[in-house]
Amino acid sequence: MPGKSDKNRVVLGMSGGVDSSVSAYLLLESGFEVLGVTFRFFDGEEDVAAARHVADRLNFKHIEIDLRDEFRKTIIKPFIELYRDGITQNPCVICNRIVKWKNLLRFADEMEIVKVATGHYARVRSDSIRRGADPEKDQSYFLYRLPPEYIRRTVFPVGEFSKTEVRNIASKNGLNLSKRSESTEICFIRNERLEEFLRRNDVPMECGDIVDTSGKIIGKHNGWAKYTIGQRRGLGVASNSGRLYVLEIQPKSNRVVICPKESVMNREFSLVDAVFYTDWPVGEKGGTGIQIRHGGEETPGEVERTGIEKAIVRLSRAVFAPAPGQSAVFYKNDVVIGGGIIDRVENRDSCRITERDSSNLC
Repeated sequence: MPGKSDKNRVVLGMSGGVDSSVSAYLLLESGFEVLGVTFRFFDGEEDVAAARHVADRLNFKHIEIDLRDEFRKTIIKPFIELYRDGITQNPCVICNRIVKWKNLLRFADEMEIVKVATGHYARVRSDSIRRGADPEKDQSYFLYRLPPEYIRRTVFPVGEFSKTEVRNIASKNGLNLSKRSESTEICFIRNERLEEFLRRNDVPMECGDIVDTSGKIIGKHNGWAKYTIGQRRGLGVASNSGRLYVLEIQPKSNRVVICPKESVMNREFSLVDAVFYTDWPVGEKGGTGIQIRHGGEETPGEVERTGIEKAIVRLSRAVFAPAPGQSAVFYKNDVVIGGGIIDRVENRDSCRITERDSSNLC
């Protein structure tokens, strides 16, 4: 937490949840003049009202900015288009750079304010993202695409705290948010099931074949979009050889490919739209820790930069179900040093993201 200085004004992005609310309290306690802003990405009346309540309680200004059109065009629409191709991306990773931070900084510039803040569990070291102090809640994975010029203007007030400590601060200071349920779903789908959202947006849900890796039909599905790579439950297919998992989703042929667990384990995959925050020339290989999903384990491995925005990852051991569309983030001593979008997994060429698809990943 930075202390009071001559430039002690900050724009705080507020979701209405406990983390951004406690961030406001911590910033005020540190001597900052806080200007709260809530971006309306979808309906979200409850979020706006909760954020406004905290601003009133702590006596700082709060405003709302309507970004529904921009969010629909840049986040929801590409999410749906990629889903139609069987690719499940993490929209939070994309949104943080091209919507949330872009607009936070734009608004801060309009207000002639240097610093912005959010309630993410992460820390800043110089102009790099560092893991949050609470390993259970660390959100650095979602922030790896933020460029250094964004990071050096950012403050993460709760980054040094555990979730339990944050809830206690909220309770002790009457923020009345410590018992509010924590969102773990995609923000724009939280009021309906994913299947309902996909149907409403014309993602195909026709019945088709479930096949093994040889192409043999071993069952039927009632819509490939209901499945994800690595899924085990709800397949409706029995096997004498043990549990089966989704290996591939093939929208064009309307098939879902399943296999034993060992076949969904992989240690090599390629990346597109990669970013590098250290001196990493094309053709160079480097050892690093790699994390392929939020909350997942960091696995040692080697990254070979094969192009300006391309790389190949080779892990020291196989990990469960890396999938096209997921992000792979590189760490060195808890500091984010790069990452990219998984494009092709070894022995899964049919899942490869096309050049058209990767342009949606930003």
